[in-house]
Amino acid sequence: MKKKIICLLFLFFLASLISVLYADNLMNVEVDYVRGLSFVKPNGMQEWLPLQKGIILHQGDMIKTGDGAIVDLKFDSKTFSRIAENSNIQIEQAESNSYQVKRLFFSANKKIQKINLKLNSGGVLSKVGKLDENSSFNIKTPTAVCGVRGTLFNTSFNGSTSVKVM
Repeated sequence: MKKKIICLLFLFFLASLISVLYADNLMNVEVDYVRGLSFVKPNGMQEWLPLQKGIILHQGDMIKTGDGAIVDLKFDSKTFSRIAENSNIQIEQAESNSYQVKRLFFSANKKIQKINLKLNSGGVLSKVGKLDENSSFNIKTPTAVCGVRGTLFNTSFNGSTSVKVM
């Protein structure tokens, strides 16, 4: 019986450690602006909840906007997305890691970001700050994948995919 309890405690500790280590990589996506009626379906939940400014979204969360609604998402200080009216989008991946680059006379901290949005319908305008070679920002639709490393672009899907780089 003692061995079983010790084994269960060890497994619980290991699972907790893995979840803490993994959680450090997850990016908090802030709802920066909301106009109109919009909803969020948090990952793992079945019901849609009203979306408000200041809410923090995570990987797996879904957002839908109503008629005339707009939602602005802030990924970091230089990467934003504006979700258009009548849109349905999911945050498939939002991760951020940092690593140190050592050079002869100095060291620098680099940040790796992996952001993947799944646009099921509607449109999203994104401003992506310059990303390094290990980072990515992608928007997937049912018919295409668009990836950038730093630009302003609009992606929409209403039966077919449209991408416009500004």
